[in-house]
Amino acid sequence: MWAEGKLSTSICECIVVLLDEYNAGGVSVSNFCRALGPNSFEVFIESCIKRGRPLPVSPMDIRVAPGKSLHTPLLVWVDDNPDNNNYEVAQAKGMGIKVIQLNSTAMAKSWIEANFVFLRDNDELSHLRFISDNARNEMNPRLGETHNAAAGESFLRFLGGASSTRQF
Repeated sequence: MWAEGKLSTSICECIVVLLDEYNAGGVSVSNFCRALGPNSFEVFIESCIKRGRPLPVSPMDIRVAPGKSLHTPLLVWVDDNPDNNNYEVAQAKGMGIKVIQLNSTAMAKSWIEANFVFLRDNDELSHLRFISDNARNEMNPRLGETHNAAAGESFLRFLGGASSTRQF
């Protein structure tokens, strides 16, 4: 096999997280196509081996709103019910902390990919924090809305893989 012995555990974990975005225990066709983009699977894997991480995801529509910019300190908050955090978000903003609220694991992962350079350049504990709820109701392409009891853990694993392979 062309990739035999070339894939480290961390590369394999990143690939699995990218392909099984909803931690459903399988790979959907849409996630597979999005991850590979215009490339073949072999090119995708070779890129992961060479670069130490998967190919970047297209920024698509998950960016900071026009006219806004990212700055530190930054708090990225992932919660399917962001209204439940209004008081805490207001307190953080009152202290000059930029707060990004995302309502799904998939959106958070895409946002991190789209803003990777900023996150890497500002990777200091006092400047960058992530908060995630433990469980979320999320959209599953096959099943519709489902309860993901491991959403927070999945996101933390993604962050751990992202920080170890991408250094942020």
